[in-house]
Amino acid sequence: MRLKDALIETRGGEWIRMTAKNGGLSGEGELNEIAQETAGLLLSPDVLSERMLTLHDEDISFLNYVIRSGGKVLPAKANYASADRLRNIDAAFVRRGSVTLELADELPAAYAAIDTPEFHELRQKVSWLLDCLKISAQIHGIISISDLGTMYRRHPDRNEPNEELVFTLMRHVKGSPECPMEQKGAEFIVNGLAETGHEKKLRIHHEQVPAGIPSYSEMKDILQRGYPSKVKEYWTLKKFLVRETLVREDYAEAVLELIWKLLSSGNTYSEVMKVMEMQAIPIPETAKVKMKPLLGDVWDVTRMLLCNGHTPHDVLRGQRDIFLSH
Repeated sequence: MRLKDALIETRGGEWIRMTAKNGGLSGEGELNEIAQETAGLLLSPDVLSERMLTLHDEDISFLNYVIRSGGKVLPAKANYASADRLRNIDAAFVRRGSVTLELADELPAAYAAIDTPEFHELRQKVSWLLDCLKISAQIHGIISISDLGTMYRRHPDRNEPNEELVFTLMRHVKGSPECPMEQKGAEFIVNGLAETGHEKKLRIHHEQVPAGIPSYSEMKDILQRGYPSKVKEYWTLKKFLVRETLVREDYAEAVLELIWKLLSSGNTYSEVMKVMEMQAIPIPETAKVKMKPLLGDVWDVTRMLLCNGHTPHDVLRGQRDIFLSH
């Protein structure tokens, strides 16, 4: 299927017209014609390379696999995240009523035109910066350029100075719908934080402790698994969920990812349990009793917004029971 037709089927007219206008086109006229112009815009070397800069190495490997497979595959579970990223930038799509991932007919040739060592070198830098911002948004909320630079350079192959992060790489990240933070002066702040009314409170907490920066291995673990799976307390809770609630291991992984997001955001025990109940996570009442102290252990070793990227064990010792009582 040509990209024009894929956009009409999977994106719809409103999205196509808006994208056309944002790209400098009129966005007016018959939908089929506008879709053709929009497809040409998205496949142009400048636009396609810009949209693909946030892809990871595993996404590129998967893309090459799909190309070698004739442009159509049924993604394995290990490739779901890559498939979603390709769909998000309109490099691939899934037809209505299908589960097969397809590339637009024009995509292989368009990608071949930008597939250079220089493109991939920049892509690796940009995608890692975006990863750092995603984690920082979850455990810091507000981070200085200096601390973000330290976080970025945790990667063994990334040693660019702060100036390059901000003036060269950040401009490629800003336009990504995946970017969770915005630059304000010498800081990066979670999108919309000021509107929530929590910025002042968070700054007060941050004044008491410098930013905690995870190791590279911990960041990669969180990015790949959705939570710090190598932390003993999380591993223990996962075993408990599989044993006591009889859920599959992959379901337990999804529960732990949810728990990490809730705890790192500052939720209390009762709030976590309420969300799990709303999500219809099957935990029997007897298992909840046994689970409570395990959840307290996990809380104690989770990097949090209120701790400026540190864990309660680092900066809030003795407050585990306060978490469990609320």
